[in-house]
Amino acid sequence: MITLAPANQESATATLPSIWSSWGTHLEPVRIITHGVGCPLLTIKPGIPIYCPLLIRFGPTFGSGRYKYYYRLDMAPGSTGFNDPETQNVQVSCNAVDSSRTCNDWFVDSIPQGQSGVNRVIAQLILVTNSSTFTNEGDFYLTFHIHVTNP
Repeated sequence: MITLAPANQESATATLPSIWSSWGTHLEPVRIITHGVGCPLLTIKPGIPIYCPLLIRFGPTFGSGRYKYYYRLDMAPGSTGFNDPETQNVQVSCNAVDSSRTCNDWFVDSIPQGQSGVNRVIAQLILVTNSSTFTNEGDFYLTFHIHVTNP
């Protein structure tokens, strides 16, 4: 579930995704993207969380032919290829390793680096068109606790 509402707008210009008819909580399929943003998931050690950029693509791809679009929530300050300096990295913790000492179970939390006791990060809502045009739709505060396993 994703909640975007005036109550969690970080920027006054943040807009409602065009795929939604109202502000609020929506059940959306998501894709968590860590490749290309410099987060070494497999080498994280249990008990030593790290802070990484994170992209969350949500909803289906709309449109057809040359005009296709989808939405993404970016938390990638200072990452190459992203212009989201106001956003914050997320905390990633390893919960378990396999027999080769490779992490295979993680928690991803909305805890910004250097801000203990804070459980919300700033994310930028991005409209992606044709996989190459990125439009800033505004900033939102997000709170989450995501459990990821492999496999």
